[in-house]
Amino acid sequence: MTRPPDVSIVVVSWNTREYLARALAAVRAAAPSRETESIVVDNGSSDGTQAMLAERFPAVRLIQNTENVGFGRASNLGARVSRGRALLFLNSDCELLPGALTTMLAALDADPSTGGVVCRLVNPDGTLQPSVHDAFPSPWGLLGELGFRSSLRYAVYRSPVLNRALLGLTRRRHRRAHDVAWAGAACVLIRRQVFEAVGGFDERFVMYCEDVDLCKRLRDGGYRLRYVPEAEALHHWGRSTAQRPGAMMIEAYRSRVRYFDKHFPGWGGRLARGLTSLELMIRRAVFGLLALAPSRHRQALRARARATAACLASLARSSTAAASDPLG
Repeated sequence: MTRPPDVSIVVVSWNTREYLARALAAVRAAAPSRETESIVVDNGSSDGTQAMLAERFPAVRLIQNTENVGFGRASNLGARVSRGRALLFLNSDCELLPGALTTMLAALDADPSTGGVVCRLVNPDGTLQPSVHDAFPSPWGLLGELGFRSSLRYAVYRSPVLNRALLGLTRRRHRRAHDVAWAGAACVLIRRQVFEAVGGFDERFVMYCEDVDLCKRLRDGGYRLRYVPEAEALHHWGRSTAQRPGAMMIEAYRSRVRYFDKHFPGWGGRLARGLTSLELMIRRAVFGLLALAPSRHRQALRARARATAACLASLARSSTAAASDPLG
Protein backbone atom coordinates (compact mmCIF):
# COMPACT_ATOMS: atom_id res chain seq x y z
CA MET A 1 0.00 0.00 0.00
CA THR A 2 1.44 3.37 -1.02
CA ARG A 3 2.25 5.90 1.66
CA PRO A 4 -0.21 8.85 1.83
CA PRO A 5 1.20 12.16 0.61
CA ASP A 6 2.21 14.84 3.07
CA VAL A 7 -0.18 17.36 1.54
CA SER A 8 -3.24 17.18 -0.67
CA ILE A 9 -3.64 20.37 -2.67
CA VAL A 10 -7.29 21.10 -3.43
CA VAL A 11 -8.00 23.73 -6.08
CA VAL A 12 -11.51 24.84 -7.02
CA SER A 13 -11.70 26.01 -10.62
CA TRP A 14 -14.24 27.91 -12.71
CA ASN A 15 -13.18 29.32 -16.08
CA THR A 16 -9.66 30.30 -14.99
CA ARG A 17 -7.67 27.96 -17.26
CA GLU A 18 -4.45 29.93 -17.63
CA TYR A 19 -4.31 31.03 -13.99
CA LEU A 20 -4.98 27.44 -12.92
CA ALA A 21 -2.10 26.22 -15.08
CA ARG A 22 0.25 28.70 -13.41
CA ALA A 23 -0.99 27.71 -9.94
CA LEU A 24 -0.38 24.01 -10.60
CA ALA A 25 3.01 24.63 -12.21
CA ALA A 26 4.17 26.47 -9.09
CA VAL A 27 3.38 23.60 -6.72
CA ARG A 28 6.55 21.54 -7.22
CA ALA A 29 8.93 24.41 -6.43
CA ALA A 30 6.81 25.28 -3.38
CA ALA A 31 7.55 21.92 -1.73
CA PRO A 32 10.44 20.20 -3.55
CA SER A 33 11.12 17.64 -0.82
CA ARG A 34 7.52 16.76 0.07
CA GLU A 35 5.10 14.24 -1.34
CA THR A 36 2.01 16.01 -2.62
CA GLU A 37 -1.09 15.26 -4.66
CA SER A 38 -3.10 17.83 -6.56
CA ILE A 39 -6.87 17.68 -6.95
CA VAL A 40 -8.82 20.10 -9.12
CA VAL A 41 -12.55 20.38 -8.52
CA ASP A 42 -13.96 22.07 -11.59
CA ASN A 43 -17.30 23.86 -11.25
CA GLY A 44 -18.48 23.44 -14.82
CA SER A 45 -15.83 25.42 -16.70
CA SER A 46 -16.38 26.05 -20.40
CA ASP A 47 -12.97 27.55 -21.23
CA GLY A 48 -11.04 24.38 -22.01
CA THR A 49 -9.81 23.76 -18.49
CA GLN A 50 -10.41 20.01 -18.76
CA ALA A 51 -8.35 19.63 -21.95
CA MET A 52 -5.55 21.75 -20.51
CA LEU A 53 -5.34 19.51 -17.44
CA ALA A 54 -5.29 16.34 -19.53
CA GLU A 55 -2.52 17.70 -21.74
CA ARG A 56 -0.28 19.53 -19.29
CA PHE A 57 -1.05 18.02 -15.87
CA PRO A 58 -2.06 14.38 -16.40
CA ALA A 59 -1.15 13.45 -12.81
CA VAL A 60 -3.69 15.91 -11.39
CA ARG A 61 -6.95 14.32 -10.32
CA LEU A 62 -9.96 16.08 -11.81
CA ILE A 63 -13.39 16.08 -10.19
CA GLN A 64 -15.84 17.48 -12.71
CA ASN A 65 -19.05 19.16 -11.57
CA THR A 66 -21.75 19.89 -14.12
CA GLU A 67 -22.53 23.25 -12.52
CA ASN A 68 -20.99 25.80 -10.21
CA VAL A 69 -21.71 24.41 -6.74
CA GLY A 70 -19.79 27.11 -4.88
CA PHE A 71 -16.39 27.21 -3.25
CA GLY A 72 -17.17 25.50 0.06
CA ARG A 73 -19.02 22.52 -1.37
CA ALA A 74 -16.41 22.01 -4.11
CA SER A 75 -13.59 22.19 -1.57
CA ASN A 76 -15.31 19.55 0.55
CA LEU A 77 -15.62 17.30 -2.50
CA GLY A 78 -11.88 17.56 -3.08
CA ALA A 79 -11.08 16.96 0.57
CA ARG A 80 -13.19 13.79 0.66
CA VAL A 81 -11.22 12.08 -2.12
CA SER A 82 -7.81 13.29 -0.93
CA ARG A 83 -5.28 11.22 1.03
CA GLY A 84 -2.85 13.73 2.53
CA ARG A 85 -2.38 14.24 6.24
CA ALA A 86 -2.73 17.95 5.59
CA LEU A 87 -4.97 19.81 3.15
CA LEU A 88 -3.94 22.92 1.25
CA PHE A 89 -6.92 24.84 -0.11
CA LEU A 90 -5.53 26.96 -2.93
CA ASN A 91 -7.41 29.39 -5.16
CA SER A 92 -7.00 28.77 -8.87
CA ASP A 93 -5.56 32.28 -9.28
CA CYS A 94 -3.01 31.87 -6.48
CA GLU A 95 0.61 30.85 -7.14
CA LEU A 96 2.77 29.50 -4.34
CA LEU A 97 6.26 30.96 -4.37
CA PRO A 98 9.31 28.65 -4.06
CA GLY A 99 9.54 26.94 -0.68
CA ALA A 100 6.22 28.30 0.55
CA LEU A 101 4.49 24.98 1.15
CA THR A 102 7.56 23.49 2.87
CA THR A 103 7.58 26.45 5.26
CA MET A 104 3.85 26.22 5.95
CA LEU A 105 4.00 22.49 6.62
CA ALA A 106 6.92 22.94 9.02
CA ALA A 107 4.89 25.50 10.96
CA LEU A 108 1.91 23.14 11.08
CA ASP A 109 4.08 20.26 12.35
CA ALA A 110 5.81 22.42 14.96
CA ASP A 111 2.85 22.47 17.36
CA PRO A 112 -0.06 19.99 17.52
CA SER A 113 -2.36 22.77 18.78
CA THR A 114 -1.97 24.55 15.44
CA GLY A 115 -4.94 23.61 13.33
CA GLY A 116 -4.06 25.68 10.27
CA VAL A 117 -1.38 27.86 8.70
CA VAL A 118 -1.72 30.76 6.28
CA CYS A 119 0.96 32.56 4.30
CA ARG A 120 1.68 36.10 3.20
CA LEU A 121 -0.21 37.08 0.05
CA VAL A 122 1.15 39.56 -2.45
CA ASN A 123 -0.36 41.29 -5.47
CA PRO A 124 1.13 40.76 -8.95
CA ASP A 125 3.05 44.04 -8.56
CA GLY A 126 4.67 42.74 -5.35
CA THR A 127 2.71 44.89 -2.90
CA LEU A 128 1.14 43.35 0.18
CA GLN A 129 -2.35 41.93 -0.14
CA PRO A 130 -3.69 42.18 3.44
CA SER A 131 -5.25 38.84 4.32
CA VAL A 132 -5.12 38.14 8.05
CA HIS A 133 -7.25 39.51 10.87
CA ASP A 134 -6.80 39.57 14.62
CA ALA A 135 -10.51 39.53 15.52
CA PHE A 136 -13.66 38.00 14.11
CA PRO A 137 -16.34 40.22 12.56
CA SER A 138 -19.01 41.66 14.85
CA PRO A 139 -22.48 42.79 13.78
CA TRP A 140 -21.66 46.21 15.19
CA GLY A 141 -18.77 46.47 12.74
CA LEU A 142 -21.34 46.81 9.97
CA LEU A 143 -21.94 50.39 11.07
CA GLY A 144 -18.76 51.26 9.18
CA GLU A 145 -20.26 49.89 5.97
CA LEU A 146 -22.80 52.73 6.01
CA GLY A 147 -19.83 54.91 5.08
CA PHE A 148 -18.55 52.62 2.31
CA ARG A 149 -15.71 51.26 4.49
CA SER A 150 -15.19 48.03 2.52
CA SER A 151 -15.18 49.84 -0.81
CA LEU A 152 -12.59 52.32 0.43
CA ARG A 153 -10.45 49.54 1.91
CA TYR A 154 -10.64 47.58 -1.33
CA ALA A 155 -9.52 50.65 -3.29
CA VAL A 156 -6.51 51.05 -1.00
CA TYR A 157 -5.61 47.37 -1.26
CA ARG A 158 -5.74 47.38 -5.08
CA SER A 159 -3.96 50.69 -5.73
CA PRO A 160 -0.14 50.38 -5.60
CA VAL A 161 0.21 54.06 -4.65
CA LEU A 162 -2.40 53.99 -1.88
CA ASN A 163 -1.21 50.57 -0.74
CA ARG A 164 2.32 51.84 -0.12
CA ALA A 165 1.20 55.18 1.33
CA LEU A 166 -1.54 54.11 3.75
CA LEU A 167 -0.83 50.57 4.89
CA GLY A 168 2.26 51.09 7.03
CA LEU A 169 0.83 49.56 10.20
CA THR A 170 -0.76 46.74 8.26
CA ARG A 171 2.52 45.93 6.52
CA ARG A 172 4.35 45.81 9.85
CA ARG A 173 1.74 43.43 11.27
CA HIS A 174 2.13 41.21 8.21
CA ARG A 175 5.91 41.02 8.62
CA ARG A 176 5.86 38.92 11.79
CA ALA A 177 4.65 35.40 12.46
CA HIS A 178 1.74 35.30 14.89
CA ASP A 179 -1.57 33.64 15.67
CA VAL A 180 -4.55 35.22 13.89
CA ALA A 181 -8.30 34.93 14.28
CA TRP A 182 -9.08 34.38 10.62
CA ALA A 183 -7.71 34.65 7.12
CA GLY A 184 -9.06 34.30 3.61
CA ALA A 185 -9.01 30.86 2.03
CA ALA A 186 -6.91 31.80 -1.01
CA CYS A 187 -4.09 29.70 0.44
CA VAL A 188 -4.67 27.90 3.74
CA LEU A 189 -3.09 24.69 5.04
CA ILE A 190 -5.19 22.70 7.51
CA ARG A 191 -4.46 19.54 9.43
CA ARG A 192 -6.77 16.86 8.01
CA GLN A 193 -8.02 15.59 11.35
CA VAL A 194 -8.86 19.14 12.40
CA PHE A 195 -10.71 19.87 9.15
CA GLU A 196 -12.75 16.71 9.60
CA ALA A 197 -13.34 17.37 13.31
CA VAL A 198 -14.95 20.76 12.65
CA GLY A 199 -16.99 19.44 9.73
CA GLY A 200 -15.17 21.08 6.82
CA PHE A 201 -16.60 24.08 5.02
CA ASP A 202 -20.23 24.92 5.71
CA GLU A 203 -21.81 24.40 2.29
CA ARG A 204 -24.64 26.81 3.04
CA PHE A 205 -22.17 29.58 2.26
CA VAL A 206 -22.19 29.46 -1.54
CA MET A 207 -19.53 32.16 -1.87
CA TYR A 208 -17.83 34.39 0.68
CA CYS A 209 -17.62 34.10 4.49
CA GLU A 210 -17.09 30.33 4.30
CA ASP A 211 -13.46 31.03 5.23
CA VAL A 212 -14.36 33.23 8.21
CA ASP A 213 -16.86 30.63 9.36
CA LEU A 214 -14.30 27.80 9.12
CA CYS A 215 -11.72 29.80 11.08
CA LYS A 216 -14.31 30.60 13.74
CA ARG A 217 -15.07 26.91 14.18
CA LEU A 218 -11.34 26.15 14.35
CA ARG A 219 -10.95 28.69 17.15
CA ASP A 220 -14.08 27.43 18.94
CA GLY A 221 -12.66 23.91 18.73
CA GLY A 222 -9.51 25.01 20.56
CA TYR A 223 -7.20 25.12 17.53
CA ARG A 224 -4.83 27.90 16.56
CA LEU A 225 -4.42 29.53 13.15
CA ARG A 226 -0.82 30.57 12.49
CA TYR A 227 0.31 33.24 10.06
CA VAL A 228 3.77 32.62 8.59
CA PRO A 229 5.10 35.54 6.49
CA GLU A 230 8.19 33.59 5.40
CA ALA A 231 5.86 31.65 3.09
CA GLU A 232 4.44 33.71 0.24
CA ALA A 233 1.93 33.29 -2.56
CA LEU A 234 1.04 35.58 -5.43
CA HIS A 235 -2.72 36.10 -5.56
CA HIS A 236 -4.35 37.58 -8.66
CA TRP A 237 -7.55 38.12 -6.66
CA GLY A 238 -11.06 37.50 -7.93
CA ARG A 239 -10.48 35.96 -11.36
CA SER A 240 -13.48 33.65 -10.99
CA THR A 241 -15.86 35.98 -9.21
CA ALA A 242 -15.19 38.83 -11.66
CA GLN A 243 -16.96 36.82 -14.35
CA ARG A 244 -20.33 37.19 -12.60
CA PRO A 245 -20.07 40.40 -10.53
CA GLY A 246 -23.81 40.87 -10.01
CA ALA A 247 -24.43 37.35 -8.75
CA MET A 248 -21.30 37.42 -6.59
CA MET A 249 -22.35 40.71 -5.05
CA ILE A 250 -25.68 39.18 -4.04
CA GLU A 251 -23.90 36.15 -2.53
CA ALA A 252 -21.51 38.41 -0.62
CA TYR A 253 -24.36 40.17 1.17
CA ARG A 254 -26.33 36.98 1.72
CA SER A 255 -23.29 35.23 3.19
CA ARG A 256 -22.54 38.17 5.46
CA VAL A 257 -25.99 38.00 7.03
CA ARG A 258 -25.85 34.20 7.15
CA TYR A 259 -22.57 34.38 9.11
CA PHE A 260 -24.07 36.63 11.77
CA ASP A 261 -27.25 34.56 11.90
CA LYS A 262 -25.10 31.53 12.66
CA HIS A 263 -22.58 32.93 15.11
CA PHE A 264 -24.70 35.59 16.83
CA PRO A 265 -28.08 33.83 17.03
CA GLY A 266 -31.10 36.07 17.31
CA TRP A 267 -29.94 39.64 17.81
CA GLY A 268 -26.82 39.43 15.64
CA GLY A 269 -28.61 38.23 12.56
CA ARG A 270 -31.40 40.77 12.94
CA LEU A 271 -28.94 43.62 13.45
CA ALA A 272 -26.82 42.49 10.49
CA ARG A 273 -29.88 42.24 8.27
CA GLY A 274 -31.09 45.70 9.25
CA LEU A 275 -27.71 47.41 8.85
CA THR A 276 -27.03 45.63 5.57
CA SER A 277 -30.43 46.70 4.21
CA LEU A 278 -29.72 50.29 5.24
CA GLU A 279 -26.27 50.13 3.63
CA LEU A 280 -27.76 48.90 0.37
CA MET A 281 -30.39 51.65 0.41
CA ILE A 282 -27.65 54.24 0.86
CA ARG A 283 -25.55 52.73 -1.91
CA ARG A 284 -28.50 52.61 -4.30
CA ALA A 285 -29.31 56.26 -3.61
CA VAL A 286 -25.69 57.43 -3.95
CA PHE A 287 -25.04 55.55 -7.19
CA GLY A 288 -28.40 56.68 -8.59
CA LEU A 289 -27.71 60.33 -7.83
CA LEU A 290 -24.17 60.19 -9.22
CA ALA A 291 -25.54 58.61 -12.40
CA LEU A 292 -27.68 61.70 -13.03
CA ALA A 293 -24.62 63.88 -13.60
CA PRO A 294 -23.00 63.93 -17.07
CA SER A 295 -19.98 61.67 -16.83
CA ARG A 296 -18.15 58.95 -18.73
CA HIS A 297 -18.92 56.72 -15.73
CA ARG A 298 -22.66 57.27 -16.05
CA GLN A 299 -23.52 53.83 -17.42
CA ALA A 300 -21.29 52.09 -14.87
CA LEU A 301 -22.96 54.00 -12.03
CA ARG A 302 -26.41 53.09 -13.31
CA ALA A 303 -25.32 49.45 -13.44
CA ARG A 304 -24.06 49.67 -9.85
CA ALA A 305 -27.36 51.19 -8.74
CA ARG A 306 -29.29 48.35 -10.43
CA ALA A 307 -26.99 45.71 -8.94
CA THR A 308 -27.43 47.22 -5.48
CA ALA A 309 -31.20 47.20 -5.90
CA ALA A 310 -31.02 43.52 -6.87
CA CYS A 311 -29.02 42.80 -3.70
CA LEU A 312 -31.61 44.61 -1.61
CA ALA A 313 -34.43 42.61 -3.19
CA SER A 314 -32.55 39.34 -2.66
CA LEU A 315 -31.92 40.19 0.97
CA ALA A 316 -35.61 40.97 1.47
CA ARG A 317 -36.57 37.58 0.02
CA SER A 318 -34.05 35.81 2.22
CA SER A 319 -35.44 37.63 5.26
CA THR A 320 -38.76 35.89 4.73
CA ALA A 321 -37.03 32.50 4.47
CA ALA A 322 -34.98 33.22 7.59
CA ALA A 323 -38.13 33.29 9.68
CA SER A 324 -38.41 29.52 9.25
CA ASP A 325 -34.71 28.71 8.69
CA PRO A 326 -32.26 31.09 10.43
CA LEU A 327 -29.45 30.08 8.11
CA GLY A 328 -31.47 30.74 4.96
